[in-house]
Amino acid sequence: VIYQNERYDDWSSRLATIKKVLINYKEELLTYHKKKLPKNKADEFPRGFISGAADGNFLETLNLSSSVFERHFIDQPFDRLGQMSLVITPGTG
Repeated sequence: VIYQNERYDDWSSRLATIKKVLINYKEELLTYHKKKLPKNKADEFPRGFISGAADGNFLETLNLSSSVFERHFIDQPFDRLGQMSLVITPGTG
């Protein structure tokens, strides 16, 4: 999560941060355990890979992003929550 529950009139100063995170995302994700764990433990982890958006679960993504408001809108239609979720997916989405 780069920004959560934040509202800005001008996002241009934050776009550089978002771009940097997106550029470094793959390497940081795939090498996380090697950086954090001792070598013998890190080598036990299976090799990771980035899947396309078509392989992802979009409803779970919406569920995770709306869990911040989990008790406020029980049994409400999604289009009436008054909340917005911005989901950035890989090219196949």
